[in-house]
Amino acid sequence: MKNFFLLILIIGFTGNISCFSQKTQRGFKVVKELEDNEGFKAYNKKYAMVIGIDSYENGIQPLSYAVADAKAIKSMFEDNLGFDEVIMLENSQGSRREILRNISLLRSKMVEEDQFFFYFAGHGISYGDANSEIGFLVTHNASGFSREDIEIDGISMTDLRERLVKLPAKHVLLAIDACYGGYAAVTSRSLPDETLNYLKIISKSRSRQIITAGKRGQEVQESPEWGHSAFTYKLLDAINKELADGDRNGIITATELYSYLSPSVTTLTSGFQTPQYARLTGDEGEFIFILESEEEPMPVEVKPENNVVVEVGEVKSLTGTLEITSYIDGKLYVDGEFLTDVKNGTMVPISGIKPGKRNVSIQNDDGEWKKLAYVITNQTTQLIAQDIVPKPKPVVTAKVTNEPSENVVLVNNTNTKENNYPEGYAINVNKEGKYHKISSKYNFSVWFDNIHWTVPKYNLSNSAEMQFATYNDEAWGMVIAEDGEFNTESLKDAVIENAKKVCKKVKLVKSEKKLINGKEMLQIEVHADISGIAFVYFGNLYTNGKYAVQFLSYTSKASFPKYKSVMNELISGIEIE
Repeated sequence: MKNFFLLILIIGFTGNISCFSQKTQRGFKVVKELEDNEGFKAYNKKYAMVIGIDSYENGIQPLSYAVADAKAIKSMFEDNLGFDEVIMLENSQGSRREILRNISLLRSKMVEEDQFFFYFAGHGISYGDANSEIGFLVTHNASGFSREDIEIDGISMTDLRERLVKLPAKHVLLAIDACYGGYAAVTSRSLPDETLNYLKIISKSRSRQIITAGKRGQEVQESPEWGHSAFTYKLLDAINKELADGDRNGIITATELYSYLSPSVTTLTSGFQTPQYARLTGDEGEFIFILESEEEPMPVEVKPENNVVVEVGEVKSLTGTLEITSYIDGKLYVDGEFLTDVKNGTMVPISGIKPGKRNVSIQNDDGEWKKLAYVITNQTTQLIAQDIVPKPKPVVTAKVTNEPSENVVLVNNTNTKENNYPEGYAINVNKEGKYHKISSKYNFSVWFDNIHWTVPKYNLSNSAEMQFATYNDEAWGMVIAEDGEFNTESLKDAVIENAKKVCKKVKLVKSEKKLINGKEMLQIEVHADISGIAFVYFGNLYTNGKYAVQFLSYTSKASFPKYKSVMNELISGIEIE
């Protein structure tokens, strides 16, 4: 499954193409007729830049079909849409420098009557809440997915949009394979569709439109069966097979394209991905594709309504298949329902699974493996079961003496002295039902709740030994440990100074000592702005004079009240041996 996102941002000077059911001329013929009789020309030259990145530097998870998607788009524009020049950047060529350099080179060639198409397939990420979200393209040379890395190596959608808006070309279309938010949409009317001279109007009127591959928070789906992402697969069909040409006039408008993509992608992905549409400005035009085929479509005979014959065929259930390769002996459950016993070294196919998110687990006397699987209609979802989580050891609980205000469950710890600590000073994690992750180098471990937290699919920081993310990817956590003769105050100062290198308005809001699972730590809360978005860093700092540990969690300031409790529980799960 791709972690990258796809959006189509359409920027150009166009007008509305109406859906005239009575039109019989194909788009290419209409343009030729206007060119021959009235000297009209839709475009001077058509340019495109197509980027596909499967392999990344610095340990970022590779993709499977980004390059294939880009090559198919390139072929479509060269072979089917008659573009004059298509620049292809693949893998290592897709650095920030090369992408921006090629945009500049094309700008020097363009004139006002040209058309430009920009396509990017690769990783992408957004930061901020729904009201202040900023999206970024992750380039080949990006150092990681942390905000500070992306600010330096990635390309923000704001920056890209500004560069493309200023191009001389009359029509600019930007397509990025992503489920994306963070663009400012406005409502507007469309030009009237009564005029037969619509191509003339199109060439004069501006448009700023956007189609995204999915809603904010959705993941782009891809499959070996398609050989592409779901969105690009249907985008290719929409134009190559002319399936988006609803009125069969040889011209596809942005509205027609969305009208086809929205239901087809939603159906193909069983609702996991739903394209979205909006206008970015008050301009009332429409971006268009002029199909170069001169063939007339086959006429469709429509019977009068009172003579319509409806024939109902076989009713089929919409289901998918799970294919589980197990390296664990145990009992297999799907959504809590026992299905079968499984053996180490076997593959178990399970058909007839209802599409959607399915909780899959294998349980035995030693512990449990579990995974949230995405089942898609008529597709096979493959899982590998190998890392079993041991059952937690029994924990002797006792009366809670001082419960902190952050809803962290306290139990007595043998390292905690029977003192009258201030309220909220002594915090001991409740290990019951928690996952346990042990440091590979230093003498600490983390107990965490996998209901709220999971391992992110990307690196938040290359220096972090452990990394966490909420399932909706709105809050994050990381543990960074390093050798050094720190004390907690010097460690706190180092954290603040590092924040100032990449953030603005850095402010230490809270700094207080806590007894976390029997070890004294410094708990800090830091507020900072990154690209105009307010963030909160909330963490525990520990040092023993030989090495230091930072367990930091963070989210947007707007989301902090919602996630503060689970963030506090996460960072309080650190246990120093």
